[in-house]
Amino acid sequence: MDDRTGIERVLGAVIVALRRVLDWTQEDLAERSGLSAASISNYEQGEVVPPPDALRSIAKAFNLAPADLDRLAAELLRTFQTMDPFSCPAEQADLASALTTELSEDFRVRALPEVQAFIGSSRERPASIEEARQEARSLWTCLELVGLHRLPSFAAARPELLNAAVRELLSGKSAEAAADDAGRALELAQLSRWVAERMPHDVR
Repeated sequence: MDDRTGIERVLGAVIVALRRVLDWTQEDLAERSGLSAASISNYEQGEVVPPPDALRSIAKAFNLAPADLDRLAAELLRTFQTMDPFSCPAEQADLASALTTELSEDFRVRALPEVQAFIGSSRERPASIEEARQEARSLWTCLELVGLHRLPSFAAARPELLNAAVRELLSGKSAEAAADDAGRALELAQLSRWVAERMPHDVR
């Protein structure tokens, strides 16, 4: 039985997409990451889930943090789930194979721009509250997939996530959960307070 998470199922596709954005070959990525081209191929085909040390090396090669790869995986997973015929197939190898052989026009038009936008914005603090709220919604999409407990690691990699928009979103989600799941509501409220306590004074 394949017990990989949704994020793990699309990590190979994330690596493929990032290479495509930068117009790198597998050999280019192998050289920049210090890994073998065979390993990169195995990760992209979904035959092997990249271990943490390999993910760190790959993220560094792309000038991203490991947490960024998780977030990007969540974004791509969401995209794939809305695309036809890319409805996130059961086997990651099927998806990675389709992408590595010939990217569909649909993927080129709809998914790659999201990847490029993510890369372009991932190192900058949102310029407006609406942009910050949009970023918070993307973060929420990821947390729903990988677990609320991952927020501290995301924030460690990207301190700009400790902002009023994320605090506001978590508080709102806590209020929504209160009627049906008191435990989850409390967890979200505590997470909102955790963010508030660590926000820079100039953005509170």
